[in-house]
Parts: sequence; C-alpha cells; structure tokens
Amino acid sequence: MEWLLKTSWLNCGFVKRYCANLSKLNLMTPMKTVKLLFATLIFALCYSNVNAQQTNETQRQISLEECIEMALKHNLDIQIERLNPAIQRSILESSYGVYDPLLTLGYNRIGFNNPGDYQQTWWGPLKQRAGEREYNDYLYSTVEGKLPFGTYYSIPIEYNRSFGSDTLWDTYTGIIGIELRQPLLKGAMIDEERWTIMVEKKNLKMTEQFLQFQIMYIISLVEQAYYELIYAKENVRVQETALAFAERLYKDNLAKVKAGALIPRDEKFAESEVAMRKADILEAMHLVTLQESILKNLMTDDLENWKNVRLIPAAPLIAVPQKFDIQESWRLGLSQRPDIMQLKTSVQISDLDIRFYKNQKLPDVSLVGRYGHNALSTKAENMFADSWSPRYPDYMYGVEVVFPWSNREVKAKLRQSKEMREQAELMVKKLEQEVMVQIQDAISFAKTSYDRIDATRQSRIAAEIAVAVEEKKYQNGASTAYLVLEYQNNLVMARLAEVRALVDYNIALSTLAFGEGTILDKLKIKIDFE
Repeated sequence: MEWLLKTSWLNCGFVKRYCANLSKLNLMTPMKTVKLLFATLIFALCYSNVNAQQTNETQRQISLEECIEMALKHNLDIQIERLNPAIQRSILESSYGVYDPLLTLGYNRIGFNNPGDYQQTWWGPLKQRAGEREYNDYLYSTVEGKLPFGTYYSIPIEYNRSFGSDTLWDTYTGIIGIELRQPLLKGAMIDEERWTIMVEKKNLKMTEQFLQFQIMYIISLVEQAYYELIYAKENVRVQETALAFAERLYKDNLAKVKAGALIPRDEKFAESEVAMRKADILEAMHLVTLQESILKNLMTDDLENWKNVRLIPAAPLIAVPQKFDIQESWRLGLSQRPDIMQLKTSVQISDLDIRFYKNQKLPDVSLVGRYGHNALSTKAENMFADSWSPRYPDYMYGVEVVFPWSNREVKAKLRQSKEMREQAELMVKKLEQEVMVQIQDAISFAKTSYDRIDATRQSRIAAEIAVAVEEKKYQNGASTAYLVLEYQNNLVMARLAEVRALVDYNIALSTLAFGEGTILDKLKIKIDFE
C-alpha cells in the first residue's frame, strides 16, 4: 500500500483514508485492495466518459431480420464473393471465342525481271538479249475456323492477274473452294476447345456454390453475433441490478453503523462489494461494445457512419422447442451443403480431365476433303464468272492418319488426373464426415441447452427466494452482510446462466440450420446468380 499512497495523483485524503481503512479491517490482501481501488477510480472515470459520449450517440432498435438483410446487401465478404460468378461467366464466354471465324484479307503485287539470255550473231560475238518484266497482282481472302463438333473448315477465295512489258495480253486466274477436316478418333468426341468450355462451366458452378456457402456462413455469424449481443446487454442489466443491491446494502449498513447497530467492518465489506460490482459493470460494458463492433462489421461496409450508433436488439430471447432427427439432418446436410456440392463438382472436373486425356492417347485419324472451282481468262469479268461456275472443278478427299510416337506427356497427365480424382473423392468423404459431426454436435448442444433453460430458470427462481429470505433475516438481525452478498452473487450467476442457456440454444439452432444447409430456406432467402 505504501507505493500506492506515494503516487502523486492518488495522494489525496480520500484515497489515503479509503486504503487505510480497508487495510486495517484486514478484509482482503493489500493487492486485492489495490485492485478494488483501481476499479473504483476507473469506473468513475469511464462512467463520466461514457456519459459524455452518450450526447453524441444514438440508439437504434434493430431486429435480427434487419441485420441479416443489411448483411446480404453490405457485407464486404459477400460483395467480394458475389463478383466471382460474374468474373467466371466472362471467362466462360471468352472460351467460346475459339469458334469465332477468322477472316483474312490480303493484296500482294509481285514483280520480277527476267535477265534474258545470250544470242550468237553471224559475225561471231555473243549478244545479250534483254529480259522481260512481269507483274502479278494477288488478291486473296480466307474464312477459316472450327465448329463445336471438331470440324475444321477453310474457305479460300484467290484471284491473280499476270501482266508484263512483253506480254500480249493480261492473264486472270482464280479459285473459290472449301476445305474440311473432320477427326474420327482423337478430337472427335472431345477436343481441347470443348474440354476447356466444359471445365469453365464447372468452374462457374463452383463459384456460385461457394457464393451460396459464403452467404450462409455470414448469416450464421450474424445470428451468433446478434444473440451474443443480447447476452452482453443482459449481462450489463444483471450487473447493474447487482450494483444497485450492493449500494442499497451499503447505505443500510452505513446507517446502522452510525446508529451503533453494526460494527464498521460490515460497512467496509459492503463498500468493497460496491467497488467490485462497478468493475463487473465495466467489463460487461466492454463486452457490449465488442459485440456491437462484431455485428456492425458483419452487416455494413461503412463503419464510420455506425460509430456512434448503439444497437438495441429488438427480438425477444425465447426458446422455441424443436424436434430433432439426426438421420434427416444428415440427409439434408449431405445433399444440400454448397461446400460439399462444390467438392463434388471438382470430382466432375477430374472426370472431364480423364476423358480428355484418354481421347488424346488415340491416333489422329481424320477425313479430309477439298472442293473448289478454277478459272482462267484474259478478261477479269470472265474469270469472275468462271470461278463461280462448276466448269473447272477441283476436288480432293481422303483419310489422314497420324500416330503418336510415345505420347509420354499425355500418359503422365492422364495418370495425374486419375490421382487427382481419387484425392478429390477423399476430400468429399472427409468433408461429409465433418458435416455429420458438426450436425451431431449441434443437435447435442441444442438438446443440452434446452434442458439447461428449465434447470437454470428453476435455479434463478430459487436464488431469488433465497435472497429475499436472507434479506429479511438480515433486517431482523439473524444474518450478516456477508451472507446476504453471497446469496446475491448466487442470484447474479443464476440469472446469467439462464440467459446463457437461452443464447446457446438459439445459437445451436442456427448452427444446425447451417450444418444442414437449410439456413437460407428457413429464412426464405433466394439467391439470384445472374
């Protein structure tokens, strides 16, 4: 105590007398006395600070449904996850771009000079004869692409004009045709383009499933935070009631000490209990602030505007009895949980990988064909007309076979896909087992909590009767302040235990609905993924 009394900001007559009286009474150890003193001073400072802040604070009564609705609109985790299906939808749309036709247009002029040759003259010497200058104008267009069933096509249109310095007339040639290639084994039922599109469809489904799971998870957190806030508020109310009782007892003892009916020891004991109750209220108020912050963070994306808003839960804390069927709950959980569905979708992706790489091991056997029209004329208009007529057909058809030499890359990837599928199946089984345990624990906790509600209610009623009886005995001089406060402490614990049981029961029901995957159905929430 001496170091405390030497402290300048505590060196006042009131503090000295308070500490000295507590020490002389030997009600508790010096360290506990110091803690009580600090609790009293901190309570006074904090309470004054709270009263000052309350002028800028507003209270908002809010229901659980409002909290959930706000979370669906403003929770940042949901907002982030809601963009993933849109992103994946764009990726899927872009994968269809492989079927967009490719149009090629071009024009070339090719010019060359013939160096000529040497000619023997009659008088003997060789004479170089001048060469010819020739030009070709080449105009071409090609439309090529791939069809969704693996057919490659190309539609070439080519026109050529040849002319030169020594030519007697211009020559026009042209060709219009179509070329096709249809795979029969490798790439027939599935190829890289179709494989990519099918995988991206599954990825889109997985993002939607994870978004649904994220919404369910956030809603369960909102419900839990809401019920915990109710408990924190009830805790403050119970502690304030206990403080009022302790202050009343202290005033009664003080009056009796002045009248000579009690010794000062009983007065100081009641005074120390007041200080402890104030410390408990501070802790309870901090818990309220903490739970409010948790709930606000879940349901808003603008925390600054909620800084001075105090949340008042509007929903009554009640226990609605429910019947539990663990087999039905397991069935619902294993069939409706989005996270399980997501893992099963990953197994389907592995199946697509296996199907693709099995196909890639096959020989490349393709039907090939070409058909077109040729044209030759000294006039452009005649050449154009002939190129569209079947006068000079050009065609080809046949079979082309390409055998892979060793195909080690494809074989390795096929083996990898099979192993990944086995791993994905084990992950599904593991998650299903975890969900079953979660549901089983939630049902057990709900049953236990519901039984605790009645037990704690009976305990609270008995504690209230015991306090009333002990107070009457104390007023008649048949009891002591210590016993009265002890019974009051038991009442505080009984009241908090009853509230805790109610909160735990409602949290257990929320956890069970989340485990079953029915939390959205029970709240009548529908998710639109478009």
